[in-house]
Amino acid sequence: MGNKVVLMLISSLLIISSSNGDKSPFFRGAFGTQSKLPPKNTGAPAPITPDSPSTEKTSTTDNTWFASMQEYMSSMQEYMNRMQEYNNVMQANQEYMNRMQANQEYINRMQEYMNRMQANQEYMNRMQANQGYMMNRMQEYNNMMQANQEFMSRMQEYKSRMQANQEYMNRMQASMTRVTVEEPPVSPAPSTPEDETVPDIEQPPPPPFT
Repeated sequence: MGNKVVLMLISSLLIISSSNGDKSPFFRGAFGTQSKLPPKNTGAPAPITPDSPSTEKTSTTDNTWFASMQEYMSSMQEYMNRMQEYNNVMQANQEYMNRMQANQEYINRMQEYMNRMQANQEYMNRMQANQGYMMNRMQEYNNMMQANQEFMSRMQEYKSRMQANQEYMNRMQASMTRVTVEEPPVSPAPSTPEDETVPDIEQPPPPPFT
């Protein structure tokens, strides 16, 4: 790009010099001390010969101007080189910014992934808490059912004891109803103590185990 600009500047200078003819010192310095165009018939004195001191002065001026132009073109070339370096640096910065943006997007995705993982962890914690709650409730229910079973066993035992007591009471009642007193037999002779008989009384059964 810098070379193209330099060539464009040189072309512009050549066009200006060719349009000015003998008046352009650059044209005379670059292509000779005399113009290749034929001299105009203006009634002026003849052209100055190369041996004239004025020609040497003009040549020195042309050389000085050409040297300054070369210096200017060199400075322009250096400026263009610096501009190219600046463009390279800017391009590198742009690439760096693009990479940083890509890194930021990656960091954002990682943050989003971490947020999802945290939400999943919280869900797992809630599920674990619910599992523990259900296990505790099931344990309490099992304990209650076991207590009910023990209560039913005690009730059955109590019912058995009550039934045994009822049977005992029935046997006692039956034995009490079978007890009768017999009258002594009528005889002309008085009875002796040996002749008196005492009816047998049924003994009640022993009480059940309590």
